[in-house]
Amino acid sequence: MPNKKRIDELSALIDQTYRLALELDQTMAAYLLSMASLEVAETIEGKKCKKGKRSNLVTHPPLQ
Repeated sequence: MPNKKRIDELSALIDQTYRLALELDQTMAAYLLSMASLEVAETIEGKKCKKGKRSNLVTHPPLQ
C-alpha cells in the first residue's frame, strides 16, 4: 500500500476540489472527482475488489 500520509493528502485535495467543482456547478468535473475519491477511499480501506467490481464504499453523494 502506498504511503498512508500521502494517500490522506491526496484524499483531502480531491475532496477540496470536488467541493469547488460543485460550487462552480461543474457537474462533470465533480462526477470524475467523486470517482477518484472512491478509488482513494478503497485504497485507504483496503477494499479494492477483484475483477473490476467496486465495494459499497461511497464517499460523496450522487450528483442530481
